[in-house]
Amino acid sequence: MFVRFLFLLLGSLIMVSGVYAESSAMSSALGWKWPALQQGRFVQSKSFANLPKPFTTRGYFLRQPGEFIWQTQQPVSQRMEIRDQRLFVEQGDGELVEQPLGASQVGLLEAMITADFLQLEAYFQLEIMPGEKCVELTPIDKELSDVVQQATLCGEHHLERIVLEHQEQMRTTIDLEWTALEAGES
Repeated sequence: MFVRFLFLLLGSLIMVSGVYAESSAMSSALGWKWPALQQGRFVQSKSFANLPKPFTTRGYFLRQPGEFIWQTQQPVSQRMEIRDQRLFVEQGDGELVEQPLGASQVGLLEAMITADFLQLEAYFQLEIMPGEKCVELTPIDKELSDVVQQATLCGEHHLERIVLEHQEQMRTTIDLEWTALEAGES
């Protein structure tokens, strides 16, 4: 049950920055260099087999030491934060409420968020796609593979796209644009 929650959350709120990935051999092999600014905008599309159009959200992300913020702005506003290895999600009243995840579960979430390939190897088989600047992540755990069948991280010079293939022909695509945020966004 936890893993299902975690990957539904990832499918809805994931973002990748790359603070830890810089030292990874996988990042080096891809030729990825991480932007000095650990912030930007995202467009996330969720495709469902029974819907003709994907559900699209937009917002911004910000990574700074000890904190990560994923702020959805359209079509509704919702905030997720990771602080001190704890996950907080904004409720309808605007209050950030800690989610009941253990340190290892938040660790997996942070590994996805930061493209920490060394830590992800404990959960996924990693493979650089020939001729592309992408890494395929295939779950090695049965419970995990019941929720996400495949994850792909791609980018020309740094991570720019995340694709999650879920069960029942559901797909999440997240495009990242590394930019400076406007005053008041963080």
